[in-house]
Amino acid sequence: MGMIFAIYSADQQTVERLVANPDSAEKFLEDVPDEDICDIDKSWNALHFLLTGDSWGGPFPGGFIMAGNPIGDGTGWGYGPLRYFSAAQVAEVDDVLRQTTATDLIARSNATAMNEAEIYPEPWNDPIDEGGYLSTNYQKMQRFVAKARSGGRCLLVLLS
Repeated sequence: MGMIFAIYSADQQTVERLVANPDSAEKFLEDVPDEDICDIDKSWNALHFLLTGDSWGGPFPGGFIMAGNPIGDGTGWGYGPLRYFSAAQVAEVDDVLRQTTATDLIARSNATAMNEAEIYPEPWNDPIDEGGYLSTNYQKMQRFVAKARSGGRCLLVLLS
């Protein structure tokens, strides 16, 4: 199955409830409607690298895939805690994503650099976006974040 990354949209009240009671996160994740989930599958590390130039770090908001405010201590969640972003932070992420088209993002790619940085999933080969996997997931993420912003919603992210 591998490491996959999902983004969830939620209202502020829901996020506050999750922060106050992290044990309710599992039920939240089970009950999230499909329209409030954006699954970018295994493209997460490559997209993060192409946005930041860093495999695991990078400043917010460009590095949002690896950032966020943790909910609970993250035990039992796979690869780290469920993390959230306020509506104001979502606007910052949206601004960054709007500045870079999928074509521009893919133009930054280099298989050798991505393999040297151990970008998941390895190995990468040129052309990086053959079949449109990265660009399709990036555009899906762009639309999802823009929709959350326009609705004044928060985002939650989870690598599992």
